Amino acid sequence: MKKWIVWFVFAAAVIIGLKCGSENQCVMRIGSEKLNIEDAVKIYRMSQEARKPGKVTIADAKEFCLTRFSRDMYYLAEAKSLGIPEEDSIKAKIIRQKKKILTRDLGLFYNQIVSDVKEPTEEDLRPLYDKRHWEYKLAHILMPAPQLADSVFNLAKNGVPFQQLVAQFSFDRRFADKKGQWVDWFLYGTMGGDFDDTVISLKPGVTSKPIHTRYGYHIVRVLKKRERNQLPFKQIIPWLRATYTSMQRERKMFHYKQALIEKYRFQVNEAAARSIIKAYREDQKGLPLLPKTQFTRQQLDATLATFDGGEFKVRDFVREYNSERPILLPPLHRVDAVAEYAKKAAMVDMMYVDAVKRGLDKDPDYQNAVWLYSKNLYITECQKRIAQPFEITREEIRQRYDADSTFHKQSFEEAAKWVERGIRTEKMNAEYRRQLKYLQEKYPVEFCNQGLKKLVKRMEQVKIELINKAPRMKK
Repeated sequence: MKKWIVWFVFAAAVIIGLKCGSENQCVMRIGSEKLNIEDAVKIYRMSQEARKPGKVTIADAKEFCLTRFSRDMYYLAEAKSLGIPEEDSIKAKIIRQKKKILTRDLGLFYNQIVSDVKEPTEEDLRPLYDKRHWEYKLAHILMPAPQLADSVFNLAKNGVPFQQLVAQFSFDRRFADKKGQWVDWFLYGTMGGDFDDTVISLKPGVTSKPIHTRYGYHIVRVLKKRERNQLPFKQIIPWLRATYTSMQRERKMFHYKQALIEKYRFQVNEAAARSIIKAYREDQKGLPLLPKTQFTRQQLDATLATFDGGEFKVRDFVREYNSERPILLPPLHRVDAVAEYAKKAAMVDMMYVDAVKRGLDKDPDYQNAVWLYSKNLYITECQKRIAQPFEITREEIRQRYDADSTFHKQSFEEAAKWVERGIRTEKMNAEYRRQLKYLQEKYPVEFCNQGLKKLVKRMEQVKIELINKAPRMKK
């Protein structure tokens, strides 16, 4: 019996101790939100206040916390009370952004993949310099899938005019009215990878085999070739070094992504692909459209592709396709075209799976970036939910225009959009002030005395450290 009493007292003491420890770390509380000492110190270290001489008081600490943290804490407390973090649509946005943050260009994962690209020597740069001694006039056909590219290449080989093939098969709408011809002369290093190597190997009038790039599958014909004047090699070494490194990294990433498709056994569901083909449209200018309204809910929720460790739904495909500039999008008349675009669209998902297997999702900088995105998303959504709508009438715009002589250099019609923008900014600022007042009344600020005292000590330590490190002027 005594043993149980001892254990009970011990457990109670641990729980109380943990609670007290947690309370001692808390500086300020607004609704469900708490500000801890470490977060406050982190921001204080970067502030101008930390570099000013003088003692830190409790009042200084309170003012600093209110100024730097209270606004976000008000909105986050209200967001939690509205249940915003628990909504499926919000969770889905955060998951998508988590994947993009971890796999973005020049980010943590990217740098690991290209880490073995070495700094080039002058010997490495000389071939790049020599290859840029020539420039080329090109025409090309851009196709969405390898099977189509092979068929078009065979037609070109059998004598079908290149311009006819451009008009019939190329989806590169930028050069459609120029019969596939590039406006500018092509220089080695412009596209990178196999495309550049193929171009410099061609003689004028010769057509290339299909070349795979991140844009699709190209068939290229060199129309003309001419010499160009270059600056001396020594003068452009820094530029050559940057170009060479960029090309090597891009080549490395391209091959990594292609290998990833095989590694994770990417497979497309043909029935789901056909539902996309059926929904595909083109507008009067021939630009592609993939309206969400053309799908049933069941079709959108269908799995378009699977890979080891994940899946890619029709809904994801539609979102990614519609997020790109229409002029660069491939037409979706064939299953293989849908499959090729699906590989590109799902690449972030596959790279994320690969990055997690390498443990990169545990990186503190990555986790902080995800937290910042989540926080800003909650705040933005909260602002939308509690906003009171306003409108700007033409009469308001006219009155402001007449009252402000700085607009009179332009006619009313010319200045109207700038006047409206100014009025909108004022009304939005007034709305944010109203929201903040409402939140301040709803969520009173509570300061934690023990935490505040500890924060004052830490702030004084930081201040002394930074002032001592600051360079001193010589007498």
